[in-house]
Amino acid sequence: MQNDMDKFAAAMHVLRRTYIQYLWQREDILLDTLAKLDAGELSQEHVEVLEAAAHKLVGTGRTYQFPNISEAAIVVEDMVRDGKDFEKSALHPALLNLLNSCAQAREQFEAEDEKFGEASTTADEAEPAEQPE
Repeated sequence: MQNDMDKFAAAMHVLRRTYIQYLWQREDILLDTLAKLDAGELSQEHVEVLEAAAHKLVGTGRTYQFPNISEAAIVVEDMVRDGKDFEKSALHPALLNLLNSCAQAREQFEAEDEKFGEASTTADEAEPAEQPE
């Protein structure tokens, strides 16, 4: 049973690493939106792209065990949902909060990744793998 739990933890860790590696793509959308917002050039198209990115972050954050991303993303998604009128001055801090949540998730994962790597190394040293014949 413990071996199955270890295998699941290892598989989830790999999935979380992939999520963190591709998180920058969503962060680029957030940064682009901030730049357009600050320049007064935020179009409906940008808002639609932002809504889609925020929606994905809402779902994937919790799935990959980063609930702060989901919580921050739902604020942004709700704010811009369906292109409705929203207070643009409120979008700026919401985007910064979401970007901060992404950065914190990355830092959290990197710390866990180091510990996970150490645990794997320790386990490998304790139980050497059999050599193929």
